[in-house]
Amino acid sequence: MSVDNPPLASRWYPGAGIYRNVRLVCLSETHIAHWGTRITTPTVEAQSAMVHIATTIDGPCEGIELQTRILDPSGQCVAESRTSASTIVEESIQVQNPSRWSPASPQCYRVESSLFNGDTCIDSYSTTFGIRTLRFDARHGFFINEEALRFQGVCMHHDLGPLGAAINYAAVKRQMTLLKDMGCNAIRCTHNPPTPELLDLADDMGFLIVNEAFDEWKDGKVRIKDLETGEE
Repeated sequence: MSVDNPPLASRWYPGAGIYRNVRLVCLSETHIAHWGTRITTPTVEAQSAMVHIATTIDGPCEGIELQTRILDPSGQCVAESRTSASTIVEESIQVQNPSRWSPASPQCYRVESSLFNGDTCIDSYSTTFGIRTLRFDARHGFFINEEALRFQGVCMHHDLGPLGAAINYAAVKRQMTLLKDMGCNAIRCTHNPPTPELLDLADDMGFLIVNEAFDEWKDGKVRIKDLETGEE
């Protein structure tokens, strides 16, 4: 195995090789899909919030049940349901007296999704989320939980300066702690999706994220050789 990192492959330092954590995940035939939960909070009031959860399940679902538990920021179960599994299970679960997420108060809830075959748990999946409302107004800007918020953001590449491109949790947390101390509340991840560790820290520390997909939509910013002719 080798790494090909030719000149002009990028206009910034991208790193080379495997520089993010690699995981081997062993699953049963029926399991919750990777990134298989989509959570939204369509209705949020002071007394209660509606949490909508769409769970994607891979594999045969006959005789399988999905248990969904919502845990509050202290880890206490505040809502629970159990239903027959199918390819996509959609649920709306009410949470009483919700703690709302914001950059100033990053209160994180967690959905624990578990698949049962009888009394045997065959798979489980955890998803962190925040209960909050978001709104853009053409004249007055961005609102979170119906409070105006001005973005105080930075653009941040995925590398760690002199430490290189390999993910280092402590170094990423140090970066974000310095940004928080500066008053930063938003990060544009330039120019590729960031490591999952950064997104987890953003949830816990209170950062809004622009998760940029790639550097260019059409024309590149560096010369790229034709793979067949070698011409630039």
